[in-house]
Amino acid sequence: MDGFGLLLPSKEKKRTLGVLFSSTLFPDRTPAGKVLLSAFIGGRKHPEAAQGDDQELLDRVLGDLSPLLGIKGKPEFLRVKRWQQAIPQYEIGYLELQEKITHRLNALPGLSLNGNWRGGIAVGDCLNNGKKLAERLIENTRTEEA
Repeated sequence: MDGFGLLLPSKEKKRTLGVLFSSTLFPDRTPAGKVLLSAFIGGRKHPEAAQGDDQELLDRVLGDLSPLLGIKGKPEFLRVKRWQQAIPQYEIGYLELQEKITHRLNALPGLSLNGNWRGGIAVGDCLNNGKKLAERLIENTRTEEA
């Protein structure tokens, strides 16, 4: 399988949210000729889709993905990890809350806050925001020393 993975849009009416092609992303994780997939089901809109025993979850995911990916065989290995509230969900009004936090932080020189609750939930967003914050702190230190 080539690529990063795929997301299934809600209009497809599938219970699987998406799948990562882990063996493509990390080739040394599987023997040659084998495929490792990491699937995500449930989510905030349909948490009930993630209910059931491991076999039920496998059947749901395979039912959704087999026609799309041409999966014909049975998995040789299965691990189910249940992550409750795995991806932060921004509520209505969240941007206004962010503005209030920023305004209050601006009134408190020397205090800085950062995290996936601010400026993006993805790891890349957190890294970029952390780098920007570090650069800003360094610049502030230089300005204070001058």
